[in-house]
Amino acid sequence: MYLMNLVIKGLQDSEKAKRLKEAIMGIEGVSNVQIYPPDGVKISYNPTRVYPSRIKAVMSSIGISSSGGG
Repeated sequence: MYLMNLVIKGLQDSEKAKRLKEAIMGIEGVSNVQIYPPDGVKISYNPTRVYPSRIKAVMSSIGISSSGGG
């Protein structure tokens, strides 16, 4: 498993945090999403099944962008 750390503003908004977690957990190969308000996210994923760019594309599709990580 790999671990991706991201900074995402506005995660103190519980609806935004819930939407983010549900979207990322829906990606095949992602095993865990931990949210640390106000702006931290840790994502555990299998690098043979999902690429970081796929995770970021899903985030973008729901209107959420990160300011770092990998």
